Amino acid sequence: MLFGNVYIYFAWGGKEYINSKMRITLFTGFAVLCGLGCFVFAVFKADSRTEEEKEEQEELIQEKSEQSAAQIAISSIIESFQLMVTKEIMLISNLFLYSGLFFCFYAGVFSTAIGNSKLLESPMSTVGLCGIFIGVGEILGGGMFSFGSKLMDKIPKSVILVL
Repeated sequence: MLFGNVYIYFAWGGKEYINSKMRITLFTGFAVLCGLGCFVFAVFKADSRTEEEKEEQEELIQEKSEQSAAQIAISSIIESFQLMVTKEIMLISNLFLYSGLFFCFYAGVFSTAIGNSKLLESPMSTVGLCGIFIGVGEILGGGMFSFGSKLMDKIPKSVILVL
């Protein structure tokens, strides 16, 4: 959110329309960053489970290996629907719905509406500026929950979810 929008702010500033060269440049940059991100995740240490968790998973794999692929798929779908109607998932599904709508709005609708505004002097650079502020907010919020974890442990989880 931050670096891409800084690029958009400076590269698209003063432009009225986005041509194909501008889109291809942005897409290529994001594709390279995506590839680098996938590479970083590929070199992470893979297994941090305890011995008990490994044994449980091996037992599950042995049980599943006796079933056909269709039986495994059907049982997984059934288990997913059974989990979906539990009290905990029903309670948290409202938060999932809200956060999904919230991020769709900020990722798609909000910046598009700003970019199509005819009242702003330079709407394309304002799209980048808007994205920069959203990115900074995400970084600050994530940092607050990550680096302020000792403070967050004192606050009830329900209050954190609502905030």
